[in-house]
Amino acid sequence: MKKLVPALIVAVIVLAFAGALFVRFLMHGDSFAPGETAVMFPPAADDHPQVMWSVASSRDEDAKGYAYSLATKKTVGPIEGFEGPGVARFNQSTGLCEKNDQDSIFKIECNFNSVVDVLVLTVYGMMDEEKWMHAYTIDLKDLGVFSSLEDGYLTPVAVADDKSAIYLGRRVETESYVAGLWRLDIPSGVITEITDVRKHNLYQYEINTRQKTLVGVTFVPPENLGADPTGPSSAYLVDLDTNKSRLLAGAAVASTKSVVENPMVSEDGMEYAVHLYGSPLSTVTSIKGPSVATVNGVVKDWFGDTMVVDRDGNLFLYDLATKIETQLTHETDATVEYLGVVK
Repeated sequence: MKKLVPALIVAVIVLAFAGALFVRFLMHGDSFAPGETAVMFPPAADDHPQVMWSVASSRDEDAKGYAYSLATKKTVGPIEGFEGPGVARFNQSTGLCEKNDQDSIFKIECNFNSVVDVLVLTVYGMMDEEKWMHAYTIDLKDLGVFSSLEDGYLTPVAVADDKSAIYLGRRVETESYVAGLWRLDIPSGVITEITDVRKHNLYQYEINTRQKTLVGVTFVPPENLGADPTGPSSAYLVDLDTNKSRLLAGAAVASTKSVVENPMVSEDGMEYAVHLYGSPLSTVTSIKGPSVATVNGVVKDWFGDTMVVDRDGNLFLYDLATKIETQLTHETDATVEYLGVVK
């Protein structure tokens, strides 16, 4: 646990984060990035929520945006002035430094000096209609992180719903595996490692920002780049306030040959989903143990009882309560990119 030195002059940081930083979970070189949301197209007040996606084909110069309203059960699109996604859902694949336009009362600016491995975070917020600002200078070497292509770097990946903490995740953009998560307390600036993320080698995880918990999965990385990971795979539930974890029983504790990936957590934190690697199926399991459902496809998002599922490049909605499935896209020669849900 370390006390961070407040940043005195943010302007001395000469290198800014460039573009959207999307983590690659390098299984077959695929990128699993659930939960991106096109925040520049808010739905009408009576249409909440809306599920959004884009469609790109070789015939079109630009991708076209679409939205499905759960209120009207209708798809709207192409959306006029479509510009692309902004990050919304908080999980391992998001980067908070690209969220600056989404929440007008809470914003994080990031500046990174790769020469001295220093990350400066400037956090803006509001409390009781009074604006506040905190700046933190984080020396990555003090946290045991030495930025490199193989070992990755550190970036904010989530913020608690009550704005009490920012979670800093370790990232890598090469074909290697790293694990690590730290909790930055607001406003004290005290930073603490969530040690069990590295201890259990949780290479993929999702954070429930409401409950301040994490569900992560582990597997055996391949010795040769591009090869398949192997089992056994396990899933762990981690309390981000107490730094205590426990092994989750059920479908996510696979056989020695099986691998689970793409963890997702329900909004109430009581259920989690994982995809069975090399299979078309995902399983939904209670954190108390019993299996809840088997879903055909990869779960990309989860709100209430509704799951957004990617199956063979097309999007479906699956209602866990009613078991009713709704197909959103019917593309055969175009690429569908899920952008998220706007509530």
